[in-house]
Amino acid sequence: MEGRGHVGKYRRATARESASWLGRIRWSALGDARWFAGKGVAAEGGIRSVEIADRFEVPGTSGELAIVDVALSEGVQRYSIPIDPASDHPLLEPAVGSAYWPALVSAIADGASLAGAGGRLEAAPDAIPAIGPTPSRRITTEQVNTSIVLGERVVLKLYRRLFEGVHPEPEVNRELRRIGSERVPVYRGSLVYRGKRGGSTAVAFVQDLIREAQDLWVAIRQGLEATLTEAVEPKIADGVFRDVRAGARGLGELSRDLGDAFGRRQADADTCRVWRTEARELSDTLGPAFRGLLPDDELLAIRGRLAGAIDKLLRAAGSPITRIHGDLHASQMCIRDGAISVVDFEGSPFRPLDRRREPDSPLRDLAGYLLSLEHIARLASEAAGRGVTGAFPDEAAVALWHAGLEAYEDEAGGIDRRLLDVFVLLRECQELLFATRVLPSWLPLPRATLRRMLSAS
Repeated sequence: MEGRGHVGKYRRATARESASWLGRIRWSALGDARWFAGKGVAAEGGIRSVEIADRFEVPGTSGELAIVDVALSEGVQRYSIPIDPASDHPLLEPAVGSAYWPALVSAIADGASLAGAGGRLEAAPDAIPAIGPTPSRRITTEQVNTSIVLGERVVLKLYRRLFEGVHPEPEVNRELRRIGSERVPVYRGSLVYRGKRGGSTAVAFVQDLIREAQDLWVAIRQGLEATLTEAVEPKIADGVFRDVRAGARGLGELSRDLGDAFGRRQADADTCRVWRTEARELSDTLGPAFRGLLPDDELLAIRGRLAGAIDKLLRAAGSPITRIHGDLHASQMCIRDGAISVVDFEGSPFRPLDRRREPDSPLRDLAGYLLSLEHIARLASEAAGRGVTGAFPDEAAVALWHAGLEAYEDEAGGIDRRLLDVFVLLRECQELLFATRVLPSWLPLPRATLRRMLSAS
């Protein structure tokens, strides 16, 4: 167990531990880890202590899987850490060519129940195909978990930030496949941690690989970058609009399938009050989070717009709600021959786990998709030397936005665009917070988008 006052230094290991990974970890390096959610706090020296809650040997390897509690100034966060003892830096993930990842999938396929220091890891397989020693690769799109493709057949996702309770992703995938939805990959199994005090925590998830599919974010961005680079007076290529519309139609189909699997109802007064409370909490968070990062007038304008959005949420009673993705963007969509599959049903990282499973407005998912199109347009514009802000990226973003919105309405029917505008604003403010907490390099994109939205009003 890491003692207070030792964080930022090499852990004081016992003689028994000195040759193991425990004796070589410099816990201050957590602040640099891609998956660590407390970057902003860590940068300010806010890591108070690190404790090894449990550890498990991965069968057939010398590797381990650790459950680690990180105490920050704002609370305790729990993480999984896959350990390769041969690594020079134990916080680095095991290499994709090591036996670690196939062994972990095999343990899930075998229905293993692994004993740790105080709890157990229990597998729940569902016809996982035999893997054995096989080529593997890491999915490199920006994400806060670790996803490994094994044998070009299955994808293992290791959740890095851990939350106790029923995890939405295995639940949603199972239910959608039960009704025959083709918008999600086939669910193959999961791994759950059960601590000595009870309760369960999802640790890993296995699903089929969607073969020969392309990340929709990548497909749209590559097409847009080619257009912007090659033309003096660029015109967005028809292929880009085709992919944008396919994504929107696929989202409309997904929303319908979620309603079939989990049921539909209308938002009532209690739902609207919950939405208003969340929006107020978001607005209250923006002040302390961005003081010094954003000009005062910009921050004041954003919070002023949020105040109006909060009022509109109270008038949203009667709008349709069902189970939703909760954190949708184009990078969580795959396209193959025009057909869309959706992954990463973990829900909004701004909600506790139990709230992520509650019915909500499908317009939240549409807002996430449309905003991701705008982010793609701005990144493509920057890559083409035209900048993240300005008339050109604004016009490209609006063009993609309109194409996606029209295609969604063609599939799903008419929507309440005023309520959509509210969810768009809330989602982009959450993107601001995500950038400061997890990915600071992301900050220019939501800033540029919010500026366009404010100026358009």
